[in-house]
Amino acid sequence: MIKIFMALTVSLNWMFLKSNHPLSLSIILTFQTLSTAMMMSFMNKTFWYSYLLIILMMGSMIMMFIYMTSLISNMKMNMNFIYLMSIFLTPLIYENFYVNSMESQMFIKTSQNLEIYEINKIYMNNKYMILIYMLLLLFLIMMFINKLVNLKMGPIRKINDKL
Repeated sequence: MIKIFMALTVSLNWMFLKSNHPLSLSIILTFQTLSTAMMMSFMNKTFWYSYLLIILMMGSMIMMFIYMTSLISNMKMNMNFIYLMSIFLTPLIYENFYVNSMESQMFIKTSQNLEIYEINKIYMNNKYMILIYMLLLLFLIMMFINKLVNLKMGPIRKINDKL
């Protein structure tokens, strides 16, 4: 199962490099995040890292999507035949060269056999104050950014108000 997600990740990386439209880039980045999170959840015994990755990336992708749609005009996405063929051939090339090698097999086996204890280090009793300070810092930064952004002068397109 990890091999499938690794091939999907390589294919999505190739698509991301060849794309030039903001909408296609955001869709590819969303699928890349989901495939990376699924691969992380299969490799680790806990799902916390993948949950955090999905929450952070999806929140930022929503903000970037709103920002980009307010700035760009209605561009059409162009997909040529060579681009589509490269999407389908990349996982096959990856399968032949990398997945069957001995190093990748050993990496998958050792990552599946590791005992995950790093996530518990954050929540140890002597580390609670650091965690609370980090959360308060993130909250304060969010509040400052909210106060700094002027909605009338911001980057998001204004709605035509009739006076």
